[in-house]
Amino acid sequence: MPSLLQQPSPATSSLTERAGSTVRSEGLFRRQSVNDRILLVLFVIYSTAAIASNAAPQIHLGSVEKIVAAPFIGFAFLTLRPRLRSTLNVPLAALLSISVLSFASYFWSMTPRSSAAHATVFLLIFVGSLAEVMVLKRLGTVAVWALALGLMIGAELSALQVLWAAAHHTFVNVQAYEAATQRVTAGNANPNDVAITFAMVLPVFFFQKRTLVRLLGIPLVIAAVLTGSRTGLLCMIPTFFGMIAVPTLFKDRDRVRRRIKRRAMLQGFVIMVAAFVVGLRVLPAKVLQRLGTIPSQFHGGNFTGRTILWRAAWNGFLDRPFSGYGSGTSSSFELQHTGLNLVTHQTLLALLLELGVLGGVVFLIGYGAAVRGAFRHVRQYPWYVLLLLSMTVGMAASAWDYNKIVWLILVLGGFFASVSEAELVRLDRIVLAPARPRLSSEN
Repeated sequence: MPSLLQQPSPATSSLTERAGSTVRSEGLFRRQSVNDRILLVLFVIYSTAAIASNAAPQIHLGSVEKIVAAPFIGFAFLTLRPRLRSTLNVPLAALLSISVLSFASYFWSMTPRSSAAHATVFLLIFVGSLAEVMVLKRLGTVAVWALALGLMIGAELSALQVLWAAAHHTFVNVQAYEAATQRVTAGNANPNDVAITFAMVLPVFFFQKRTLVRLLGIPLVIAAVLTGSRTGLLCMIPTFFGMIAVPTLFKDRDRVRRRIKRRAMLQGFVIMVAAFVVGLRVLPAKVLQRLGTIPSQFHGGNFTGRTILWRAAWNGFLDRPFSGYGSGTSSSFELQHTGLNLVTHQTLLALLLELGVLGGVVFLIGYGAAVRGAFRHVRQYPWYVLLLLSMTVGMAASAWDYNKIVWLILVLGGFFASVSEAELVRLDRIVLAPARPRLSSEN
C-alpha cells in the first residue's frame, strides 16, 4: 500500500506532462487551497486592469485601477510572504533601482515636482510587481495562465471599445489632432498606445489550443487597424513572421504539443491576414492614406516629429550623461529645446535623458534578463517571445518606461529566467496535486 501511494496519480501525471503547455484551463481552480483560488482571481483582475487601463483609460476610471490593485497586492503579501523563495528576479531589481534613482533625481531635476511624481509611479509599479513575483513563485504555470488570461480579457475589452467607437463615428476629442484624421481609439487614449497593446497581446490569443480562443484575436487586429497607428502595424510584424518562425526554429519535443502549435500557427496566420483585410476595407480614407505613408517615413520622414524629439534627447543626454535631467522631465526638456510639448517617444532615450547612463544600463540589464527567460522557455511559451518582440518595437517609438504593462511583462520574463522547466513541473506537483487518501487503521 505505501508503494502505491508514492506513485503519482493519473491526474498528477497528466498535469505534469502538460506543465509546459502555453495556457491551460485544466486545474486552474481545482486541487488548490481557498487562498490560492482567491489569489488567482485577484491576479487575473490585476493583469486585466493593467492592460485595459493602458489601452482604454475610461475602464479604470482614475482611482478604480488602484482599488483593483490594492486587494491583489495586500492579499499576496498577507498569504505568501512566509512561503516566498528568495530567487532573484533581475527585472524586479532593475525596477527598484530605477525607482531609487528617480527619487534621488529630485535633488538635481529641472522640474523637481515632476520627478517626485514620476518616482512615486515607479514605486507603486514596483510594489505591484513584487506581488506578481510572489504569486509566480508560489503558483508557477498556473499563475502564468492567470496573467495571460487577464491580458486577453483586458485587450478584448479595449478592442470592443474601439469597435464601438468606430460604429458610432466617435473619434478622439475634437481638440486632438486625431479627430481631423478620423483615427478611432478607446476614449481619449493615445491611438498608438492602443494599437501597440493589441499587437503585444495578439500572440497570446494565437498560441492557444482552442480555435475559438484564436478567433477572439480578430477584433484586436481590426481595432488596431482602425487606430491608424503606423507604429502599431509595425509591432505586428514580429507576430506575423514569428508565428511561423518560432514553432519552426524551436520545435517542441512532445509530438502532441507540436501538432497543436502547428495548427495554431497556421490558423493564427490565416486569421491575422483575414482580419487585416477586413480592417482595411472598413477604414476611413484619411486613415488609409496615413498608413500608406509608412514607406516614405523610412526615407526622409520624421515620424510625426519623433526624430526631432530623439535628436534633442540624445544631445541632452550627451550634455548630462551621468545625472540626467531628472525623472519625468522629458516633456519639459523637449518643450524647451524643440518647442514640442511631447515626451521623448523612445523608452531607452527617455531613461538616458532623465536618469543618465546608469538608468539606461539598469533598464537594459532588466530587459536582457527578460529576453533570456523568453528564449529559455520558448517551447513552452512561444507567445511570450513574440509579445516581448512586439513590445520592443513599440518602445522604439513610444516612451513606456513608466508603463505598468511593460514591467508586468519584464518581471514575467525574469521569472522565466530564474526557473527551469523541472522547477515548473515541481511547482505544478505541489500546487495541483490531488489530496492523498487517508490510510485506515487496518493498514
